[in-house]
Amino acid sequence: MMTWHDLRSKQMQSMQSTFLLIPIVSVILATGSIAAPPSVAPPAAADLPPRSADQAAWEESVHPKYKTWPAMRYVEEKPNLPRVLLIGDSISIGYTTRTQDALAGQANVLRIPENAGSTRDGLEKIDRWLARRPHWDVIHFNFGLHDLKRQKSGSPNPDQLDVTGTVNIPLAEYEANLEALVQRLKQTGARLLWASTTPIPEGSLGRVRGDEVAYNEAARRVMERNGVRINDLYACIQPSEAASFPPGDVHPNDPGKEILARQTAAEISQALKTP
Repeated sequence: MMTWHDLRSKQMQSMQSTFLLIPIVSVILATGSIAAPPSVAPPAAADLPPRSADQAAWEESVHPKYKTWPAMRYVEEKPNLPRVLLIGDSISIGYTTRTQDALAGQANVLRIPENAGSTRDGLEKIDRWLARRPHWDVIHFNFGLHDLKRQKSGSPNPDQLDVTGTVNIPLAEYEANLEALVQRLKQTGARLLWASTTPIPEGSLGRVRGDEVAYNEAARRVMERNGVRINDLYACIQPSEAASFPPGDVHPNDPGKEILARQTAAEISQALKTP
């Protein structure tokens, strides 16, 4: 039989358990979920490792749209490795991290802090992009999808794409702009590697399938005149186009990005071995 002392002891244990639950219940009522006790706080800013001046400058330069994108993360360069610069639009953004991973231990692979846009944008910004480092060993570059995109005539919004509109940069200007860009890039002394423009799936917004073929042909003429090696991403991914692109979208899916990254890493690796 339970004695008075035993009964009193059980009552005290029950009261202690109730008091312990009160803070937790309060948190659940206030937030609607089970949260960490109020005494658990995230690490203070002072506990985080300090940023270098170079990292701070890079993060400041990244376009606001891309601040949290993995491709725009700061790259801590390893000493005594060659340095590679990737210049390109959202297609190159898509294969940047995979290319960096594939070349880990072989090269420091950096990229520009934004979407490169058209050749017209490139001519405006190329000096700024190159100035980030005093020396580049390989520069891998592409322009095309933002040159051949078609925009609604008379629209004040430059991003209002419409296949019935006119191309952003006419083919003749594109070829002339590329020539000027190549001449500027040659001044760096880096080994240059041109990436051809990837396929345009049928039904893509503001872009007409087949335009990329004509623009790639113009780019090929420029590169051959200047002895620039071509990373033919178009030919690389075109056989598996149906499995590599969502319908009506110029941006590859993950398998497509993997194909482009493997090809790009292999071409960069070969360029690094070229005297």
